[in-house]
Amino acid sequence: MRTDLFEIIRKRFLNVKNEPIFEHILKPKLVALSEGEATLSMHVAQEHLNVQKKAHGGVLASLADLAMGVACLTYEKKAVTSELHISYIAAADEGSVVRAVSKVIHNGKTLMRTTCSIFDEKDRLLVSASATFFVLGALSSPDTPLGFPGL
Repeated sequence: MRTDLFEIIRKRFLNVKNEPIFEHILKPKLVALSEGEATLSMHVAQEHLNVQKKAHGGVLASLADLAMGVACLTYEKKAVTSELHISYIAAADEGSVVRAVSKVIHNGKTLMRTTCSIFDEKDRLLVSASATFFVLGALSSPDTPLGFPGL
C-alpha cells in the first residue's frame, strides 16, 4: 500500500470543506488505515439523533458504508456500494464516540466484499454490517471522477 494513501484519503474523503457531500454531516475521523482495513470514528451529536434521542440508524449505516468504502480505497480501486446488509445490536447515545472497524474480505476484479463492526467507547458492539462494492476501475485511471489527478 502506498504510504501517502492515508493522507490522500483523509484529505479527499474525510476533511472536505467545499463539496456538498454527506460526510459534512457525519464529520468522521480516520483513526487507522492499512491494506484492506480502515477504522473511522465519529462523535454522535444532536443532529445525528432519532426521535428516541439515540444515534439514527441511517447515520450508523452511513458510517459503516463509508468505512468499508475507505477500506476498498486502500487497494487503489474506485468502488461503489452495490448492496449493504446491516444489523443493529445496541444504541449509541448523544455525546458518545463510535468507532467503525472495516475490512475487505474479498478483493476481486469487479466486486469487493467487506465487513464492518461499529463499537462505542466501552467496546460494546452496536452494529454489524457487510457490503459488496462494484469496482469501477483503478483509482489512478485518467477518467477518475474522484479528484485524484496525481495518482
